Amino acid sequence: MPDYRTMYDRDYIGHFDLPGGADLTLTIKRVIGGELTAIGGRKSKKPIVHFAQAVKPLICNKTNARTISAMYGNMTEQWAGKHVTLFVST
Repeated sequence: MPDYRTMYDRDYIGHFDLPGGADLTLTIKRVIGGELTAIGGRKSKKPIVHFAQAVKPLICNKTNARTISAMYGNMTEQWAGKHVTLFVST
């Protein structure tokens, strides 16, 4: 049965998009800087990771960005073509 949250029109991937909570390994296609607007109008700038596979992009929080940069370097252009595995963590 699908999680009801996957049925909303969302632009970015969330933990509930991982099928059955399984790990999902993807290839980074590109990373762009995006300005996001939260509920209440608060704006923030974050990296948005786009993948080669047909899945929604990932809004990269600081923890995710630090993890990827530890593997592939600080320059986001270097991330293209590299693999990351998304998983649900508590």
